[in-house]
Amino acid sequence: MPTLITKNRKWIILGLLNLLSSLCLVSLALLSKLILDSAQNKDTNFVLFYSGWLFGLIILGVLFKLVENLLYGRFYISREMELKKLLFEKRILLVFDNDKPHSAFLMQNYTTDIKNIVSGEMDVYPSIFYQIGRFFFALVFVVIIDWRILLILLIIGIIGLIFARIYSISMKKLHKEALNKEEILNAFFQETMENISLVEAYNAQASFIEHYNKKEEKSIIALKRKYHLQIMGNNIMVLASNILYGICIAYGGYAIAVSWITYGSLLALTQLISHLQTPILSISSLINQHSLASTSYKRLLDSISGKELNIEPINDFYCIFSFICASLKLSDGDDISIS
Repeated sequence: MPTLITKNRKWIILGLLNLLSSLCLVSLALLSKLILDSAQNKDTNFVLFYSGWLFGLIILGVLFKLVENLLYGRFYISREMELKKLLFEKRILLVFDNDKPHSAFLMQNYTTDIKNIVSGEMDVYPSIFYQIGRFFFALVFVVIIDWRILLILLIIGIIGLIFARIYSISMKKLHKEALNKEEILNAFFQETMENISLVEAYNAQASFIEHYNKKEEKSIIALKRKYHLQIMGNNIMVLASNILYGICIAYGGYAIAVSWITYGSLLALTQLISHLQTPILSISSLINQHSLASTSYKRLLDSISGKELNIEPINDFYCIFSFICASLKLSDGDDISIS
């Protein structure tokens, strides 16, 4: 997602705090190794020394997270209000020669799209800092403990990046389709409710229910397609994470048997693998959120610039209503809205 409309940079502060928090968290694995190795060597001084560092990093990591949480609330609210104000000011100054966009579409911009954008900035981007930090620091410590396992991790990482790219493109397309179908359904509902007296006067309730059901079916199909892809992506990530854990345990057992590593090193490796697993498991969720924010960002840009929304054509409410009044059956492809 490109830099958003007013070049917001506050999310970088949250990202850096998350990065520092991830460093503190991952460092605990290395300190666990040092404590266990010192204990195995009967060196109580180093056990106490490393234990002090362990508790210090635990407290420091919590403090970084606390500051990040406090700033998050302030940044989120101010950013949401900033984008809503921007949309209002831009839309009220636009002049349309012909058709105006439906109010339901603008309300979708004002509520859903702006929330998706702000969540993308304040949730997704800082989370990317945190997860990449965990993965990178864990990878560095794995190399320090035993570089041999790095080759296996690199192969898994390359495969994961290819999958993530394909998944991201597909998910962005399905997010856009689902939002557009929801907009059309909302517009039809709003127009029907605003003109309910006409519908009742001509006893056309059955025709409008039938037309609503057709629109609802299209929206459900789009949502199901997005959901099925999301489920598939999540399960593939879980499988990859479990395979990674299995490789670590199998390799660690063999490495101890041939005296490549100590028991303390195996303990650290299992902890580090968990820090590698979590970013892998979060890829699917972050891609979903990023795709949704990117789609909403593009829609908001189109809206404040006065461009037509990229959705299927919508026919005039009163034009279709005249056909209903003439006792003509609505075709499957008709859409009801008001310009």
